Amino acid sequence: EEEGCSEEGAVSLSHMPVDYYVVHSASDPPKLKWRLLGEWALRFERKEGRRPVVWVDSLCADPSLDSHEHLAHMPAYLARSKNLLLLCGPTLTERLWCVGELYSWYLLGGMVEDVEIIPVADDAQTQQKIIA
Repeated sequence: EEEGCSEEGAVSLSHMPVDYYVVHSASDPPKLKWRLLGEWALRFERKEGRRPVVWVDSLCADPSLDSHEHLAHMPAYLARSKNLLLLCGPTLTERLWCVGELYSWYLLGGMVEDVEIIPVADDAQTQQKIIA
């Protein structure tokens, strides 16, 4: 288990509003994304006094659904989310699924001030490429 991350306290999200819908590329480094998400969650908890409720599609979506069913449900998941958290690694904008999530957020009236970006990079050069 990565430090700062835990499944403890996990609950069903079927009727809960979601603080953040998390957009990430499956092709970016999973351990680094998990660590950064955990660090972000700890900051959120210190600030808000509670753990964040997040939707990470690859972890929260119904595994019995196939790809086109996931795509059909994505707008509903996004609409329940107050904010968007981008775990922005080197391949985020190259993945059609991620671009679809971002475009859907926009179409649903998502506002840029409700988007938080975390660069997924373990060195300054990669971080600069992501930010550029």
